[in-house]
Amino acid sequence: MLFQNLKLGTHAPAKMATYAFTLFLASIAHAKDLYVATNGSDAVSYSTNSISTPWKSLNHAMYNLQAGDHLYIRGGTYKPNYPIFLADDYTSKNSGGDPTQTMSAQSGTSSQTVIIENYNSETVTVDLSSMTDSFIYLDNKSYWTFRGLNFVNSLQVFMVGENSPTKYITFENLNVVANRGGDNRAAIHLENGNADYITVKGCNLTGPGQAVHQNTSTIYANRTMHLSVLNNTLSNAPIGIYFKLPHSATSSSQTALEVAGNKFSSTGRASIENNTAYVNIHDNAFGGGSTYINLGEDFRGDSNIIAHNTFLDGSVNVLATTATNNTIANNIIMKSLIVLRYVSTSISTTLQRNLYTSSSSLLSMTTKMESTALVGTPMFVGGANPSTLPQYALASTSIGRAAATDGTDIGLRVTSTSSSPTAPATTSPPSAPSLSVQIQ
Repeated sequence: MLFQNLKLGTHAPAKMATYAFTLFLASIAHAKDLYVATNGSDAVSYSTNSISTPWKSLNHAMYNLQAGDHLYIRGGTYKPNYPIFLADDYTSKNSGGDPTQTMSAQSGTSSQTVIIENYNSETVTVDLSSMTDSFIYLDNKSYWTFRGLNFVNSLQVFMVGENSPTKYITFENLNVVANRGGDNRAAIHLENGNADYITVKGCNLTGPGQAVHQNTSTIYANRTMHLSVLNNTLSNAPIGIYFKLPHSATSSSQTALEVAGNKFSSTGRASIENNTAYVNIHDNAFGGGSTYINLGEDFRGDSNIIAHNTFLDGSVNVLATTATNNTIANNIIMKSLIVLRYVSTSISTTLQRNLYTSSSSLLSMTTKMESTALVGTPMFVGGANPSTLPQYALASTSIGRAAATDGTDIGLRVTSTSSSPTAPATTSPPSAPSLSVQIQ
C-alpha cells in the first residue's frame, strides 16, 4: 500500500496530503517547453533550455524529451547526419545513431503527450539527404505528436513500432517530399502490428514518382489495428496507402481503421493497396493519375466499406475471391468498377447506389449493373477537373444530388466530418527573444 509505512498520528491527513502532492509534483516535474534553433547550442542543459538558450540539433533535443515536454523548433533548415533512435535499447554502436548522444527520451502518457512542432508558424525544413533509410525510429515510445514540420530529400521519415509496441502517435500538418523509394518504404511506416492507435491528419505526403520500387508508398501499415488517415494529400508514389499484411481482428469491434477526407493523385500502382479488413474508406477524392483501390491482391481484403468517394480516375478493383463481404456504395465512379472480372465464382460484394458515367462501367463476369445505380455525368462546383476538396461538391443541378442511400449527395460529402480523435491541445508559445547570445 502507498501509505502503509507512514506513522499515522493526529497530523496524518496533512502528512498524507503533502506526500501525495509531492508525488504529483514529481510526476509533472519534467513537463516543460523546450527549444531548438539553428544558432543554439547542445551544451545547454535540460534545466536551462529556454527560448533564449535553445539547443542546436534535433537529435540532441529529441533524445532528451521527457513525458509532457513540448519541443518547439525555430525556423530554418536542419540537416541531420544521424538517424534518431527513440528506443529504450538504444546504443549508438548497434543502431548507427549519433555516437555523441545518450538516449534518455521518455514515452508520453495519456495526460502528458510529448509534442514536437514548429515554433509559431515559422518554417522548419529538415533536409534528409544524408539519411540512408529512416530518420526517426519510434519504439516503446507512445503518446508522441509531430506537427508542422517539412521534410525534404527523404527516403523514409518515420519508422514506428519496428521492435516494440508504440501507440497513440499523431502526425499532423507535416509536409514530406521524398526523392527516393524502396521496397516497403514510405514517409510514415507502421510496422509489425506494434504501431497502433496512429493518426495521420492534415499532411501533404509527396512520393518520389513512379520510377522506383513499386512497393513504395506514402503511408505503409503492416498489421495495424487502429489507424486514422484524415484530410491529407497523398501523391506522386506507386501506392498511396499500403496495407501490406492483414491484422488479426476477426470482427469490426476489435479494430478501427478509417481513411477519410483525403485527396489522392498520381498513384501509379494503387491509390490504396488493401490486404486487410474492416477499413472504412469514405469521403475521399481520387484525382488525376489516381489508380484503383485494390482489395485482396495478396491477402484478405474483406469486410471493407468504400462509400461516398469520388473517383475521377481509378476506382475499386475486387481482385480475389478472398475479398468478400465488401460494401461499395454511394460513390461517383468516372472510370470502371471491377469486381472479379475474370472469375466466374459467385461474389459477396454489396453494390448500392453508385453513380457511373456509363452503363458498361461495371466490369464483372457474374455481376450485372446494380439495380440501384445511377448513370450519367456529374457536375462539380469546381468544373470537370476539381483541384481542392470543396470543388468536388456536386453542383446544384447535378445528377446524384441528395440521391445517396442516406439522403445526402452521392460521392464525396465536402461537409463530412470524422469522429476520430483530434491531436492534443496546445498552448501558445511565448514570444521569441533575440538569439544573439548563446552558450558555446
